[in-house]
Amino acid sequence: MIDLVLVDDHDIVRAGIKRLLENQKKINVVGDFGSGEAAYRFLRNNNADVVVMDLSMPGKGGIESTRQIKKQFPNINILVLSMHDNPTMAKKVIDAGATGYILKNDIAEDLMRAILTVAQSKPIFSNSLKKSMLNETESTLNKLNDKELEILKSLARGEELKKNGL
Repeated sequence: MIDLVLVDDHDIVRAGIKRLLENQKKINVVGDFGSGEAAYRFLRNNNADVVVMDLSMPGKGGIESTRQIKKQFPNINILVLSMHDNPTMAKKVIDAGATGYILKNDIAEDLMRAILTVAQSKPIFSNSLKKSMLNETESTLNKLNDKELEILKSLARGEELKKNGL
């Protein structure tokens, strides 16, 4: 039995994923949270084998939450879900310690296989992402640190930046 924690800031997404997983005999959803911080607090007192983590969330976000969880709990495997079909983001996620990265568009067909794969500590990526990762050359985005990338994403969304932080 795989004990699984869901992390996504959208309640409807978490509910949908739980619904997809509820009839799976091999998976037990032990918690679902709207932030990486809440999941981290839960994991300090509870066991899990796999965390399914959204990439884009307010607060720490998926990359930093993945890094924090893997640092404290290296045996937990993390599968990141994202709408970003972006090899640069995938590389940052893997560098943070995630075992897999799949696109939300691919959830229905790939989620079970992805969870079972990362539970065995084997890497997995969406097929479309694998192709773009193979074609990716060193770009300027790859050179940005996580904070710089978050700032760039905020600017791209048209958000204003405050002087003392994001």
